[in-house]
Amino acid sequence: MECYKWRNDKNSGQSHVSAVSLSVPGAGARTGWFSLTRKGFNKDELARQYRKLARQYHPDKNKNEGAEETFYKLSRAFDVLNDDQKRARYDRGGAKAVDDSAGGHDHARYDDIFRKMFEDMFDMDDIFGGRGGGRGRGRGPSSQTELAVILEDLFTGRSMFVEYTRVKLCSGCHGTGAHDPKEVKKCSKCKGMGSYIAVQQVAPGFIQQMQMRCDHCEGRGSTFGKACGECGGQRVGREQEKIEVVIPPGVKDGEQFRFSEMADENPDRETGDLIVVIRTEEHPMYQRDGIHLYTTVNLTLREALLGFKKDIVQLDGTTIELVRKDTTQSDFVERLVGQGMPRKDSNKRGDLFVKYRVILPSKISRDQSVLLDKVFPMPANTHEEL
Repeated sequence: MECYKWRNDKNSGQSHVSAVSLSVPGAGARTGWFSLTRKGFNKDELARQYRKLARQYHPDKNKNEGAEETFYKLSRAFDVLNDDQKRARYDRGGAKAVDDSAGGHDHARYDDIFRKMFEDMFDMDDIFGGRGGGRGRGRGPSSQTELAVILEDLFTGRSMFVEYTRVKLCSGCHGTGAHDPKEVKKCSKCKGMGSYIAVQQVAPGFIQQMQMRCDHCEGRGSTFGKACGECGGQRVGREQEKIEVVIPPGVKDGEQFRFSEMADENPDRETGDLIVVIRTEEHPMYQRDGIHLYTTVNLTLREALLGFKKDIVQLDGTTIELVRKDTTQSDFVERLVGQGMPRKDSNKRGDLFVKYRVILPSKISRDQSVLLDKVFPMPANTHEEL
């Protein structure tokens, strides 16, 4: 890797960076981190270059294998280069001299150094590409509610209203939690993020990062004096909302309607969507399967034998006439084309399937029995039961 290389400006007599890049040498390397003169060491330039490399290798942005380890080693290198005594020891004996002076790799000490540099030196917005505080740190979750409808609503279409309880920003403080919004200041500890990254050394050369809720601002990302009188500093409250759902003909059970940014509000996130799920109540006469409808019609024995003319009421209130002149077997199914559910966003409709069920009388009189015996004589070669 490249190392720190310094050149002397003959005009000004100042030493400064000509080509700057941190490198990560082996533990015993004599050279590799840098090569510099002892005069005019520019720590500001070193810090700027360290920031540049930290963006490149930070494990939250660089998912390549070894990026996290490189980021840790860069931090260790920066710690040495930024300390006059450590840098002098490095000049004399390389990285091993620094480690020997410190009693080897004191991982707890490096852990503390890294944490301090990460929390104090970096602006979190800079590291994570502009993730500022307030309403910009990601999108909040969507909310879901169900709307109960009857089959007639899905057949004809209907406009309905859904009422639900929603978390909303306090109107008194506009979601700041402060009595006077002008007093709100960005938290000095988490820099408006509401959380900070805690770094822990878990093994030689390995670190663990944990996102912790900021205890200074209680996760708000901001601090203020007197709390809002309406919400008590909570920044939000609960309100009843009503929203109109326009159901076109042909909508299916379980279909979802999404309403943008109508979920619970959160001062620290963009508002998610409200999802309304259609739930169809059981119908006493019709069953639905996709675009088709199914129903059952009961027939008397006379109707089954002699034919019939019957009316049934469709889901839109119109009448469908059922006519059969021949005998009808029990469980016979008649298909009525185009009498089913509407196709969504289409003028076409599915079919209606009518299943006939013959209902026999529970008992018959003696005269009826004699008459039926004449109409339906006993087949030959059978024994008549008494």
